[in-house]
Amino acid sequence: MNKSFLFVIMMVAASFTGCIDGSDDSDDLVEPVGEVNVPGNALVLTKTASQDDCPSGGITLDVGVDEDGDGKLNSTEKFNTSTICNGADGENGKDGNNGVDGSSCSAFDSGNGTYTVSCTDGTNFTVSDGQQGPVGEKGDSGEDVTRSNTTVLTRIDDPADSLNCEAGGRVISHGLDNGDGNGIESNGLLEESEIDSSTTLCTTLSIGMMLDINLGADSSNPSSITALNDDQIIFTANDGSKGTELWMVTLSSGTVELVKDIDTRTDSNGNGYSSSPYEFTLFKDELYFRASDANHGQELWKTDGTRDGTVMVKDIDARTYSNGNGYGSSPNGFTLFNDELYFSAYDADNGTELWKTDGTEDGTVLVKDIYPGSPNGYPQSSSPYDFTLFNDELYFRASDADHGTELWKTDGTEDGTVLVKDIDPREYSSGSPYSGSPYGLTVMGDSLYFAAYDSSGQELWKSDGTRIGTTRIADINEGESSSYPSGFTVLGDYMYFRADDGESGTELWKTSGTGASLLKDIFPGETSNGYPNSSSPSNLYVFNNHILFSAQDVNGTELWKTDGTEDGTYMVKDINPGNNTNGYALSSSPSTFVTVGDIMYFTATGQFGRELYSSDGSTTGTQLVNDFNYGSADGLGCNSYDCYYYNSGSSLFALDGYLLFQAQDGYFGYELYFNQLRETNVYYN
Repeated sequence: MNKSFLFVIMMVAASFTGCIDGSDDSDDLVEPVGEVNVPGNALVLTKTASQDDCPSGGITLDVGVDEDGDGKLNSTEKFNTSTICNGADGENGKDGNNGVDGSSCSAFDSGNGTYTVSCTDGTNFTVSDGQQGPVGEKGDSGEDVTRSNTTVLTRIDDPADSLNCEAGGRVISHGLDNGDGNGIESNGLLEESEIDSSTTLCTTLSIGMMLDINLGADSSNPSSITALNDDQIIFTANDGSKGTELWMVTLSSGTVELVKDIDTRTDSNGNGYSSSPYEFTLFKDELYFRASDANHGQELWKTDGTRDGTVMVKDIDARTYSNGNGYGSSPNGFTLFNDELYFSAYDADNGTELWKTDGTEDGTVLVKDIYPGSPNGYPQSSSPYDFTLFNDELYFRASDADHGTELWKTDGTEDGTVLVKDIDPREYSSGSPYSGSPYGLTVMGDSLYFAAYDSSGQELWKSDGTRIGTTRIADINEGESSSYPSGFTVLGDYMYFRADDGESGTELWKTSGTGASLLKDIFPGETSNGYPNSSSPSNLYVFNNHILFSAQDVNGTELWKTDGTEDGTYMVKDINPGNNTNGYALSSSPSTFVTVGDIMYFTATGQFGRELYSSDGSTTGTQLVNDFNYGSADGLGCNSYDCYYYNSGSSLFALDGYLLFQAQDGYFGYELYFNQLRETNVYYN
């Protein structure tokens, strides 16, 4: 047996392919394993051996990697060739002796089933049909001349489970049918002890770059990653020539392509303008978003994933500047309600108000001008925001002249768009209203929870949708001071959030709907200035019946979790231990939590910079996935508008078993990475 050695072949977005024919002759074809005609696939090709190599016939096996995806292996793609020849034919036996000459006879049908036979030797006789005799016994099997102890056999098996070939694999073995070891000689089966050599092809899944969209060291900054369906993923990217435009990944094929260059203009240097698509929202099997082009500014668009199917829905603000560029209505806050899409948008007559669309131009209409009037020639705006579905109505915050910014709701009609309650009815000395400014609308059970201002500062409120049923449920920081509750996250029958009671700092709290209580003072004590320490819990995320979050204590800002009890609230792991040169604790600052299967993925900063981590919720199960940018440099640092201004939520995207995100490796810029990179290892024995 030859000494084992290993070649590792990296193939991006390619699947393992097994034995296929290397010629066009159909009679040479061996059943293929996996997909064919995919660049980078491992191939095993069979063809008829040449007459010079195998005078009695045989096959030639070529093993290699189909780099150009043409379904064949050229000379530079092969790394092993084996020829298996048939054995030579045996010598013919000697001719037998000639027999004695016999006489010839003729038979004539006499009718009635009788025949008269006359022979040249004078013999004559009559015969008749007899009954059919019994079936004779089965004869002995003929000798299989293809089986001998010099016959070369080939067999194909699945690889061992220990190799973890999760994306496929094959073991191709060769040997003589000679009965080596405990084998049986000349039985036509290649047994384990008879194997002389084998090739193992094993394809596994790993995480790596899907495509270098902006070639070289520049970044394409893929962002706003959103599912159009189970197979097509829409995102934005800049390829270096067209600006930031609309792109798509097709998961089943691994292809990445530009959907449409919405703003086709170029500047004086030849660089493309950016349409900057943003805020993708699925509605009627299409993604709706805002984008700009040369003539319309930021308006409402939609896409079905094709170039022709990517169109502007309506030019809501049709005005243009003197240079011909459109103003744009800047639609945002897209929320599905009653088979229509609601959002806020600006036009010259009404300002920024509540709109809805059924997906057509005519069906894109103003719901209500909540804040009418145009002092100084410019329209007032109610600026509706924070849309949340509750009790078959759409709730949001909006402003008007009499109440300031307060809680509103709509049933989709102008008359059904009404103020729920003037939470802070006070007025300034000028006569202008105070604002309750409700924030963080979150549904739990039969109530809508949020933070709002009144004479007690910003505290915790809830509403059942009526004026009387909209009440403050806790004055956490008693008096006129504010507790600033935020980060509302529901687990079971409780809602968890951060708040500052003025004594413990900003810590983790919970409510069941009546009052509120401090769950745990994670960072007790005071600062050097006499203020209470704050753990400032953030990024609350439900995972495996717990809430995982980031919080600060003497170890810095690290990964924590809670089951809703004080004892069950603790640090999962100090990912970035130690202190900096000033003596302050280092922090990993975990964020952007998503779940794939039973594992939570997130970004954190450790000794290798900001990279991708995973956790099952335990200390030992929380670990670095990969150091994409080798050393202490960041591999998943913040490098996009989404990342900076929208809590990095779109920098990690999960769908079923897929994880997509932007990362850099120090050679290429920030590009699109995913967790289904197929790597084929080839082992020879």
